[in-house]
Amino acid sequence: MISITLTKISVLFLYLRLFEHSPSFRYTAYGTIFFIALITVVLSSLTIFACEPVSFFWNRDIRGGRCLDIKAVAYAISAVGIVQDLVIVALPLPVLVKLQMSTRKKIGIGFMLILGGM
Repeated sequence: MISITLTKISVLFLYLRLFEHSPSFRYTAYGTIFFIALITVVLSSLTIFACEPVSFFWNRDIRGGRCLDIKAVAYAISAVGIVQDLVIVALPLPVLVKLQMSTRKKIGIGFMLILGGM
């Protein structure tokens, strides 16, 4: 989960380099970086401490151990990841609309961004 988050943040830093002349985009990108990092810390902690004691996750013979619903945690992580991906793909689209180029080129660049997001 941490490596995927670092990849997402690196894409956002690339966006910051590409769209450095748009202050509103920069604020939005930095806010997105902050929230992605915060959510990753929370979900990583939830994953690590899903069982009490932590060792109960791999050793079910420990008496009195209990875990959260691991499938529910995995679904939550997946849902959050999908939302983050959609935000990252949609983030440069308003800036793309304002560029001074033909509509055909804008559609092509938008299609490439969406395809890259998949």
